[in-house]
Amino acid sequence: MTVYPTNGLARWHQLWPVKTEANYQILIVNLMPTKQVTELQFLNLLAHTNLNCQVTFAYPSSHHFKNTDASLIKQTYQPLSQIWGRSFDALIVTGAPVEKLPFFAVDYWHEFCHLVQWSQTHCERVIFECWATLAALYVQYRIPKTTCSQKLFGIYQGVCATSNPLLQGLKALPMPQSRHSKLLLPTVLPADLHVIASHPQLDAMVLASHNNHTVYITGHPEYSTMTLDQEYRRDQAQHQSILPPTNYYQHHQIINTWQTASQTLYRNWLQI
Repeated sequence: MTVYPTNGLARWHQLWPVKTEANYQILIVNLMPTKQVTELQFLNLLAHTNLNCQVTFAYPSSHHFKNTDASLIKQTYQPLSQIWGRSFDALIVTGAPVEKLPFFAVDYWHEFCHLVQWSQTHCERVIFECWATLAALYVQYRIPKTTCSQKLFGIYQGVCATSNPLLQGLKALPMPQSRHSKLLLPTVLPADLHVIASHPQLDAMVLASHNNHTVYITGHPEYSTMTLDQEYRRDQAQHQSILPPTNYYQHHQIINTWQTASQTLYRNWLQI
C-alpha cells in the first residue's frame, strides 16, 4: 500500500495500515453518510496511483449529524474549521445525498462555498464528485441543476472528448452514476471550463477547468463492485420507485467494468 490515512474510521478500526510520514498530502472532505465505506473506497482507489501519500479526512463544521455515529466521526475526523490555515497537494470532495434539496437548504452550504473558494488557493489540484460537482459548478459558474424524472443509476460508458492528459491511456470511461439531479449546462460554456468526457444520456461526465486545476466528475468512480447493488436493494426495501442499475447486471452477475478506468483517471490527475 502507498496510501495511509492520518485519521478517519478505517484507521480507528484498524482496517488500513498506518505510516507516519508521506511526501504527498491529500484532503478528502467526506460528505457521504456511509463514512467508513467511502473512506475504504477512496483509499483503495488511491492505492493504485503508485504515490506515497497521506490522506486526511474532514467534515463540514456546520453539519448537523442525524446518525448515532456523530460523536465518533467528530472524534476521528477533522472539522473544516481547523483546515483553512493549511495547504494540500490535492483535495477530493465526495458526493452527498442532498441532491433533491435546493443548494441553499443544505445546512453546510455557506461552508461548502468557502471550501470551493479556499481550494483555488490552498490545493494544487481538486476533484469534486457527484453532488459536490453540481454544487461547485453553481458556486463558481452559476450553472444550475435540475431534478431528474428518473434516477440516473447504473454504469455509463463515457466518450473521451479530447486528448486531455487526464484521459491518457483511456479510450472510453465507464463510470457508476447514482443521482437524482443533473446539470443544466449552457449552450456555450465559460471560457475556462470544458467537457472532457460525455455520454448522450447525461449532461456531462467529466469537466475540467483551465490547466486541469479543478476536475468535476458527475459520477462515482470510487464505487466498489457491489455498491450499486446495495443501493438498489436499499431503495427497494424503502419502497422507492427504482429501476435496476443500467448496464450493471450481466447475465445475473456483476462485473466491475469501471475499476481500471477509474484508477487510470485518478493516477493521471495526481501525476499531471
